Amino acid sequence: MIIAAAALVLAVSVFVPWFKATVKFTNSSAYAVLIDPPGTVSGITAHSWLWVVFALGLLQFVVLAARYAPARRALRLPGYRQLLVVTSGLTCIAVLVAFAMKPAPWYGSNDLGEGLYIVVQPSYGAIGAIACALVSLGMAIAAIRDRPARS
Repeated sequence: MIIAAAALVLAVSVFVPWFKATVKFTNSSAYAVLIDPPGTVSGITAHSWLWVVFALGLLQFVVLAARYAPARRALRLPGYRQLLVVTSGLTCIAVLVAFAMKPAPWYGSNDLGEGLYIVVQPSYGAIGAIACALVSLGMAIAAIRDRPARS
């Protein structure tokens, strides 16, 4: 259940703000939020290859839903635990790379004149995606290690 929830949240997280841009003042801790152009950008907008993360998250959810459907409808999926580890590992790598690759300001340069500059920082979508990817990978590895013994 935890992997399924993490997979769904991860799939949705690529559409919420991953990066935010703020205007900072030199020699001051004050900052301002950009309004026009918008001060945030989603994960998909910043890195179009995050569609892979979306697809892998949905695949994980579908596999788990098919495997743990009510009794008579559940599918026997040999190797589904290994599939979860591989897909969780790939999403974890992709999310960490996307998090590390901060985009340049998406509306031009960050030269605003003397005393002002733009800082691009991660937003809640990126942090949530990292948390879900790590939880999913950890739970998938635990599922492989703790699988029931064959009788």
